[in-house]
Amino acid sequence: MLLEDLHAQLLAGDNQAAEVICGGVLKELPRLVRIAIPAADPHVIGASVDDTLMAYLESPTRFDPRRGSLVRWLTQCAINRVRDAMRSGRRRLAHETPVGVDLASIAAGITGPEVEQERTQWIQEHRQEFLAVAKTSRELAFLQARLDGAELLTQAAALGLAQMTPQEQRQQVGRIWDLLCRRFRWRRRHPHCRRP
Repeated sequence: MLLEDLHAQLLAGDNQAAEVICGGVLKELPRLVRIAIPAADPHVIGASVDDTLMAYLESPTRFDPRRGSLVRWLTQCAINRVRDAMRSGRRRLAHETPVGVDLASIAAGITGPEVEQERTQWIQEHRQEFLAVAKTSRELAFLQARLDGAELLTQAAALGLAQMTPQEQRQQVGRIWDLLCRRFRWRRRHPHCRRP
């Protein structure tokens, strides 16, 4: 069955059509977006594809079958979201207040005598503040492992991701690390506020 036919069923109120559409394009969309924007972060691509599908399912009337295929339309929507995220990230980096050691260098495990010394000193000074962003015991265990320089497998196990493939672990660990870094930066910029 064509996706356009499934789209018509979705408009008619068939909820199973939504599942079939998502199953049909979920693997294809990230690949197409990666082809269009090879320099994009895989996490950004994944989040953009998820957001695009959710927006489509919430309002399927936005797609007009007379203007092209559903896959092409969804791909373009996801590409636009990735580009927006990349522009937003560049603007945020340009305006962001430094918070000490570059969190990206910690995340990437960048080494060197000066970087390692600065990293160790920063972790000692801000460890408790960074650990405070954890909302669950798994996040806390993950942060402790990450800040102690544990291997990816140990970090993934702390999050309960040991059963995943190494690639899936890398992606999930990266997403959670990015989320926790954003929380940390937000708290540093807004010390008087408590984010829910």
